[in-house]
Amino acid sequence: MSRTHDIHGSHGRLSLKTIQEFFPLLKRRRWAKAEKILELTVKKLGEDEWIKGYVHALDGMITTLKTPHSSPLPYIIKLKGLDKKRLLKARETFNELVMNLTPKSKFDAGYFQAWNDFLHYKLHLMSSHQS
Repeated sequence: MSRTHDIHGSHGRLSLKTIQEFFPLLKRRRWAKAEKILELTVKKLGEDEWIKGYVHALDGMITTLKTPHSSPLPYIIKLKGLDKKRLLKARETFNELVMNLTPKSKFDAGYFQAWNDFLHYKLHLMSSHQS
């Protein structure tokens, strides 16, 4: 799956690896493997504020999906039930947050980029199933 975005360097590699490897593991409920990818990624890329925020969001996704009654669970379930138009609108919102937060808070920008990537992945799956 190819993707173009404004993320370059190690952040872009993390973003693409997440879409290609991490999210499919979440979909298959392979928590240990997904956690291992996060652990190895942090070791390999280091821990700048953007990466900390990005990994924090991904770790939260794992926890949310593993734990039946976690607080973000309704949000993830709601995203699963949205149609393509609403998912595109949500992705646009996350993209705006990333753009606005990048100069102010690298952690928050990374966090919302992870959600943006999640929506990209979901939209790609929807497109694949329609073909």
